[in-house]
Amino acid sequence: MAGKTPPVTTTTRIAAVVGTAEWDGTRVAITVRRAIGLAIAAAKASGLRRLTWSTTRKMRACC
Repeated sequence: MAGKTPPVTTTTRIAAVVGTAEWDGTRVAITVRRAIGLAIAAAKASGLRRLTWSTTRKMRACC
C-alpha cells in the first residue's frame, strides 16, 4: 500500500474488518459459516467416541 499508513490499533483493525465485511459481505459470511462448521465438525469428531462410549455405558447401566 502506498501513502501514509495509520498506526495499527484495535479500532483500526475493527474498522478494516467492518469495511471488508461491508464491501464483501457475502464472502465473509460464507467464510465465517465454513469456519464455524469446521469447528463444530472437529468438535463432534473428537468428542464423538467419548460421547458414544458414555451413552452406551449409561444405557447398559440403566437397562
